[in-house]
Amino acid sequence: MAKSVLGSGLIAIDHIFLGKKGHSLEQVEYLGSAGGGSVPNILCMMSLLGYKTHIFGVTGNDLGANIVREDFRLFGIDYKNLISRGDLKDLRFTRQYSHIIFPDGTHAFKKKCLDCDSKFEREYQITESDVSNNVKELAKGTDLFLLDRSNKATLSLAQIAKKNGKQIVYDLSFKSYGNYLKTTESIIKLCDLVKINKKTFKEFMGSTDNSAIMSWREKYPQINYLLITDGENGVSGYAKISKEKPLFQFESIRCGHTRDPSGAGDVFLGMAISQLLFRETPKSLNEFRERIDLAQSLASLNCTLYGARALQRTYLNQRMSPKDILASAEFIKKNRETTNLFSPKIGLPNPISMPYKLAKLNGCKICGHVSKEKRKKMFSSKSTRRTKSGRVHKSLTRAPWTMQSGFQSGKMYRNLMQKLISVNSLLVGSGGSFTASVFGETMYLQALGKLAKAITPYEFEGLKKIDKETLVWFISHGGGNTDILGSALHAKKIKHKNCIILTGNKNSKLADIAKLNNWSSIFVQSQERNFVSIIGLLSQVSVYCGLLAPDDSFKKLEGYFSEENLRTNFNSAMREMRIVANEIAKSPNTMENIHLVGFARGWGWPALVDLESKIVEGGVCTIEISELKNFTHGRYMNLFGRPNRRVILFRTPKDAEIVDFLVKKFKRYIQTYVINTDNCGVVGALDLLIKSLFLSWYLGQIAKKDILKPRFPSQARGLYSWEPSYRKDVWKNS
Repeated sequence: MAKSVLGSGLIAIDHIFLGKKGHSLEQVEYLGSAGGGSVPNILCMMSLLGYKTHIFGVTGNDLGANIVREDFRLFGIDYKNLISRGDLKDLRFTRQYSHIIFPDGTHAFKKKCLDCDSKFEREYQITESDVSNNVKELAKGTDLFLLDRSNKATLSLAQIAKKNGKQIVYDLSFKSYGNYLKTTESIIKLCDLVKINKKTFKEFMGSTDNSAIMSWREKYPQINYLLITDGENGVSGYAKISKEKPLFQFESIRCGHTRDPSGAGDVFLGMAISQLLFRETPKSLNEFRERIDLAQSLASLNCTLYGARALQRTYLNQRMSPKDILASAEFIKKNRETTNLFSPKIGLPNPISMPYKLAKLNGCKICGHVSKEKRKKMFSSKSTRRTKSGRVHKSLTRAPWTMQSGFQSGKMYRNLMQKLISVNSLLVGSGGSFTASVFGETMYLQALGKLAKAITPYEFEGLKKIDKETLVWFISHGGGNTDILGSALHAKKIKHKNCIILTGNKNSKLADIAKLNNWSSIFVQSQERNFVSIIGLLSQVSVYCGLLAPDDSFKKLEGYFSEENLRTNFNSAMREMRIVANEIAKSPNTMENIHLVGFARGWGWPALVDLESKIVEGGVCTIEISELKNFTHGRYMNLFGRPNRRVILFRTPKDAEIVDFLVKKFKRYIQTYVINTDNCGVVGALDLLIKSLFLSWYLGQIAKKDILKPRFPSQARGLYSWEPSYRKDVWKNS
């Protein structure tokens, strides 16, 4: 049974900003907001390492409370004992900080919002009266009590834990004074392990030399491990080795590119607790050093990302098991240096929508601050409807680093799977994953010169026999689509062994089926779980680029997938498609009556397929699509003489001649729009796909349709989850 941890400490929100050279706070770039605080960070790390975790602390009743709860839910931390201050008529704020990361690898925390300039005040703290019977029972029953604040509440829980033979860990980051200092010392006397930074240790002991460490050891004889952290200078202190407590001084694991050191100590402590308190006592100083270096390795890796919780989120998104995380630490420890191929922004969270009533009152989009005058009006409104139409747009604007990491993932699998992927292929996908299948099909046909076909799951199940050399791809972002699972079982039934899965969930049923059948697996990083998964689609497409692109175009692709270039392309596509969408339709009434007719071929085809999917699934309007020259053979009958038609042509340099010819044919009689790219091949396909995503979102916005939450007509309900009787629920027991 997994060991359990109860943590109590500061619960905060970090609003993460990328600063400029010279440490100026002007024109900082907002990256996102995530939960913060030492104890929550440590619990997130320990949850990933397989421990059962519980949090006890206090929040407000604001946007920040939503963010921290969502974080705890994602990491599987039990948060039912969180205390929420404030009521319906009293808006109270969760503790917040503006976390600024500078290009030179330093950082700063400011107690004000860098957007609206509101001050972040400390409105409350946890008290003894907040300690419920349930929390006391947790202190008795969990294996370890973790804290980072000294007050009467945490002291009482530490005393309960010690009385019941539990271990206690204190992350001591500052020296208190007066009665708080007495409480701090009372807690230290109960601890098994104390982690303290060098500056704070000097404030306590007056020095950081060996004599000061020995004085601490004599003053607090029950402490088995004292870990004094000093950033890039390593860690010192003393440790319990058999019956002795020798002093130590270990150098750090070098970080090849420090972007942000915040949170590194929390990652370090989470791993240190796992290695020291939940395992047998080290038998030698060398064994102790091996365990500490594992913790230092992950702390060093954390410094290559932006935000205190970035590494944990990256592991979470990759669905890495405790064994996988330990292996990554072992690899870094062996090399004595950390390198990171991913964008430093890869671990940043998706934004969480502001509570509707705050948004309605024009609360700050970052910190949620609302003036007292506006707060009074908050509860007079009868409207409770909450709009979610902006989520796709947020996903698109946050997609560049997701694409960058997907491309890097494809590169990592490139050499390993070169022989496997260089054959004719079937690509099985559904919804957004079908667009990824079409993109993969196009790469096989256009770039590799191999035969390939994108196919829907139910269509695949109709195949009785497949050539044994054919590679079958099963593509599912969440790995739980029942149709994809049914197709995977069909491959097993017809004894087809040459299969590969592409998914964003290592712990999914699809991943289990692949493992049982010895199929190859490619895992992409992603967080989003929506009906129309923008991030999932772009992750999958980017993996294909890194995996399948021919060598002669690979250098250009590496430049394309740079963060600066992707951001430029996304911003350009956003501006261009907003104009096109507004020209296509001016109002919801206009949009409702429009019939779109889309044309593309070759590298433009994946973008057109996705546009059709988004428009149809979102209920935006009607649409038909066709290959460019397939406009002939009578298909023009449905086009001319109908004022509600709009033609959309996807143009690449290779198709320029025929597109320009069709524009001349159409523009005199019908509203015609060209979605253009000046790039050839894979890069051109990516350009058009990004533009297609923005176009479908803006058209949905005009139509006042939430394309993430399509409303099925009654006739269609139940079809999405329908399964043929021969495989009804079979995958659940496979």
